[in-house]
Amino acid sequence: MTDKKSPKDRIRFIRFCVVGVSGVAVNLGFFTLVHSILEPRWPDTANAFVIANLVGFLFSVFTNFLLNDFWTWGDREKRGHAHFWARLSKFYLVSSIAGGVQLGVASLCHVRFGVHEHASVLIGIGVATAINYVANNVWTFRDSNKKASQEL
Repeated sequence: MTDKKSPKDRIRFIRFCVVGVSGVAVNLGFFTLVHSILEPRWPDTANAFVIANLVGFLFSVFTNFLLNDFWTWGDREKRGHAHFWARLSKFYLVSSIAGGVQLGVASLCHVRFGVHEHASVLIGIGVATAINYVANNVWTFRDSNKKASQEL
């Protein structure tokens, strides 16, 4: 059995993971900033927590998109402003679905199967990362040259 993944594909996946780790830092940074501003105003509710989480998510997905667009899939064709917004929209959709998968898998592992909390989260992250990478590779940052050659 041969490995069909090229070194270029492996490097692309490693870059995707590095960008993902940077996104965690961005997410936590914005969460901390926004929560520290909002929490004193809403000390007895979950509003500050939820809003801070949402802001952290939105900013981290945006920075991850920019880094992935430039670095991870920088070799793929870019076709102007409309194509940029289309890729960004797709990236947000894929990231949101992957986040839901992560939460679902982690919850299932922990609640249904009794897997330790941290291990459950890591399993969820692993599944979501695979889905996120594949969906972005074949849809968000689709290689238009490969598609054109397959249509011949």
